[in-house]
Amino acid sequence: MAERATTLDSIDYKRLFPWLTLLRAFWIAVDIRKLLLAAAALLLTAAGSWAFDRLPFSPVVDNPEALAVADAHRWPWQQSLGYDLWHGPDALSEMRGVLHDPWHTLGRIAVNWQLILRPLEMLLQPSGSLFQADMTARQLAYEVTCLLWALCVWSVCGGAIGRMIAVQYARDQKTSLLSALKFSLTHFFDYLSAPLMPLAGVGVLWALCAFGSTLGRIPVVGELLVGTFLIFALVFGFAMALILIGVAAGWPLMFATISTEATDGFDGLSRAYNYAFERPWHYLGYTLFAMLYGSVVVFFVWLMAQIAVVLTAWAVSWGAGYETAARLFSDPPTQMGIASLIPPPGEPGSFDFSWGSRLAGGWLRGVATLVLAFVYSFFWTSTAIMYFLLRRGVDGNDLDEVEFEDPHEDDDLQQLAGIAGVETDASTGAPAPTAPGSEPGPTDPSMSPPVPDLAP
Repeated sequence: MAERATTLDSIDYKRLFPWLTLLRAFWIAVDIRKLLLAAAALLLTAAGSWAFDRLPFSPVVDNPEALAVADAHRWPWQQSLGYDLWHGPDALSEMRGVLHDPWHTLGRIAVNWQLILRPLEMLLQPSGSLFQADMTARQLAYEVTCLLWALCVWSVCGGAIGRMIAVQYARDQKTSLLSALKFSLTHFFDYLSAPLMPLAGVGVLWALCAFGSTLGRIPVVGELLVGTFLIFALVFGFAMALILIGVAAGWPLMFATISTEATDGFDGLSRAYNYAFERPWHYLGYTLFAMLYGSVVVFFVWLMAQIAVVLTAWAVSWGAGYETAARLFSDPPTQMGIASLIPPPGEPGSFDFSWGSRLAGGWLRGVATLVLAFVYSFFWTSTAIMYFLLRRGVDGNDLDEVEFEDPHEDDDLQQLAGIAGVETDASTGAPAPTAPGSEPGPTDPSMSPPVPDLAP
């Protein structure tokens, strides 16, 4: 018997190579609703940092120079993505350089893979400062305040982004912005408590070590006692290291768990640690692929924004005049390197910024903020896809399984039942059972059974 030939279009690449679904991250992350949520989170985080630096316990409040340096790199449009204009003064020259020297461009993109991990800095940077041996109470209050504010902001915005990603990836459906925000606000304490629980565990172990180390204050024999029982402190230190590594690697998976399963913070914590430690090589491989792929698509988004701004400046210069365009584009953000394209007339700084230039600068800063927001949107998208892949490998769940709390949110069954003409249950969305003896009869007379003639 001849064997059936297998064609390429009959191969289920999604099941054979599930990691290829990470390629969907770009199209899911580029959604304008996710970008607006990420941009709002970035602005709120920066505004909180600006306010905290001016509080009495801030370490830079008494240092005007350090405060000025912090203000110069605080807002989203002030942060460079690492893609400088190497081939010319504007984005069009950069595009020509990409075409003439693609291998050099690929090398630049490959070495900028760490850009995708930038969202982790909002958790790791203040958390890392907490473990300095010479930290004062003033610095501790500042770092804890910054950490809690960042977690609160991203518990709302990041949770809403994660919910939209989970539904779109699993069911290929769009979730409204209000519905996603309602979900994140409902699970706010779950998102907030998931990373705080392991940090609280680290705090308990630290307190035990600190309390035992008070023996070192005993005169003469104190140092000998601490040195003798240091092995217990090392065991606690090893446990703290495992917890911190788990929270650093699993914190994004915690958010993905809550957004997908509509569960609590403890379940998000346990699943994140379970998946990260049970499948570490899979998780590492997915992460490396996402970082390389992400660096390429972020460069593409950045370059497209650069080209769009350059072409806008070119068109405005022909319509409004060169000097007007020079004033409008005289104060570009850090990411938009167009200052050399339309230099201001006369010497730099020889004229005051007008209201028009300030408004134009605001729009340019909005574009730069959206470009940086795409980095965060791609981070949460790729993390959510990794969660689906790890869950499938560990628990055997299908990639299209996502929990719906509101029965009306999952309306596929209702739509299919409505098309088929079947009544549905309003509470569950399932087809309503038919009462005995209430089956509707045929409506077409031609389909009715014949009635026998009983007349004599």
